Amino acid sequence: MEDQRLIQQHLHMNPSCLQPQTVEAIHEGVFRRIRSMIQPKACYTNAFLVGISLEAKAVVYGSAVVFGGLPIEHAWLRMADGRLVDPTFQRLAEQGIDHSDARYFALVEVPLGNYAELTKQPRTGELEPRDVFWFRTQREYEELFQAPSVHQPHPPLLQQAS
Repeated sequence: MEDQRLIQQHLHMNPSCLQPQTVEAIHEGVFRRIRSMIQPKACYTNAFLVGISLEAKAVVYGSAVVFGGLPIEHAWLRMADGRLVDPTFQRLAEQGIDHSDARYFALVEVPLGNYAELTKQPRTGELEPRDVFWFRTQREYEELFQAPSVHQPHPPLLQQAS
């Protein structure tokens, strides 16, 4: 519950909408095949590209709590067999940035079959990965976020570190 409170305080996500999740590593042989498409600090693009490549079931948006208590906005994947994997953090681990103690909290899952519709740019028709901020701007997702109380000071803005 402490993690959900941190996420609420810093990222203004509705704690009642956060679902704890357990993420595991992508199998090494599969990871070797896709690792060149995974870029550090590009979790939304990584989830999009790897999700398509591995025929994932959904892109999961939410928060990861890293470094013992820092909540960040993040995206990972639900595979067709139900396993949850995070290509971005797995790639960062190869570079010596260990997030093996990260705690994940899902806010919304977008089925890969609906992802193209969600990410299509109105003017160009091109697909562009969405980030958590995009969900904040959409009326149909407003219940996922809470405005900070006017009686509490805003916490300092955190840079996205996914």
